Amino acid sequence: MRPSEVSALTWQDVNLLTAELAINKSRYMGDDSAPKTYASDRKITLDGSVVEVLKLLPSRPLGIKHVFVNKDGRPMDAKKWSEHNWAGPLTALNIRHRKFYATRHTFITEKVKVENVLAVAQYCGTSVAMIEKDYCGTLGLSTLNTKTGQDQTVFKPHPAKYVKDLVAGPGFEPGTSRL
Repeated sequence: MRPSEVSALTWQDVNLLTAELAINKSRYMGDDSAPKTYASDRKITLDGSVVEVLKLLPSRPLGIKHVFVNKDGRPMDAKKWSEHNWAGPLTALNIRHRKFYATRHTFITEKVKVENVLAVAQYCGTSVAMIEKDYCGTLGLSTLNTKTGQDQTVFKPHPAKYVKDLVAGPGFEPGTSRL
């Protein structure tokens, strides 16, 4: 999910019994509105471990509307949350600083390696074109056999890209490398 989608998430959007989550809004500058794009409005299935973590959140038993809230019980501001809660764990784990949004990029990067690009695009609420542009090229993935027109997602290393990958690392935001 995009941080703005996480901030807007309400318990009404979450079904812990079926492990489904509806992403149907985005929160920006304190206001909930439509998601970023038409494709961003989606339903996703949650991993069992995510469901277990959601069950632990205090907002649900307290009857608070939003899933992720600040210490005052108001909807989380993703920018402020990351400013106060993101740098510390990165430092403790000896990971160079990166934007919190990079977690989304890491997720997409790892999923594209093992799943159909269309499935990843639909799950993440983005376009296949965006994933192919920002992730597949960097990973050396080819998703279309130009001779047959069939989807053939395979890993094909591109030696010229190794230097960029070594510097940027997995999960680095696409298009922001210094190289």
